[in-house]
Amino acid sequence: MKKQISHYRLGRDSQQRQALFRSLVISLIEKESLQTTFAKASAVQPIFEKLLTQALAGTLASTRRVHSFVQQKRATAKLIKVIAPRYSAAKSGGYTRLTPIRVRLGDNSKMVRLALTKQALPVTPTKSSVAPAESPASTPVKTSPILPKLTAPKTTKVSSVKLAPSRAGKRGDR
Repeated sequence: MKKQISHYRLGRDSQQRQALFRSLVISLIEKESLQTTFAKASAVQPIFEKLLTQALAGTLASTRRVHSFVQQKRATAKLIKVIAPRYSAAKSGGYTRLTPIRVRLGDNSKMVRLALTKQALPVTPTKSSVAPAESPASTPVKTSPILPKLTAPKTTKVSSVKLAPSRAGKRGDR
């Protein structure tokens, strides 16, 4: 009888499992959403939430703890400077959500989307900051006395060439 099973093994040894969790956390930090199986997502979710809680502290020691797991400077910086400020420091969990997507055809495993609850706001340009685009025909062509005026080459119509049918014959048919 199995007792006190406290973590997901996922059919891997400890080093492979640690590498899998690290890569899933890094891709979740970079893309802020990922699709994976239910078992992997439910194993990675508490790891990511603990890292984000550490990142909310904002101290040097917590930054080093986060970096010791993630081991990539860009991902650590994004977690601390971009993702962590979206959440309040009083909240100590619930940073991610699991949404069921489908069942994978090959092995019938449940696929889910693991995503942050607070996504980045899309940047929309305002009317005043965007200049109207001028058409290239209305733009005057600048000419130089030194360089000759360049004109576009005239395009000629190329007739389609009929290709001979491929021969799939026997060994002596060459």
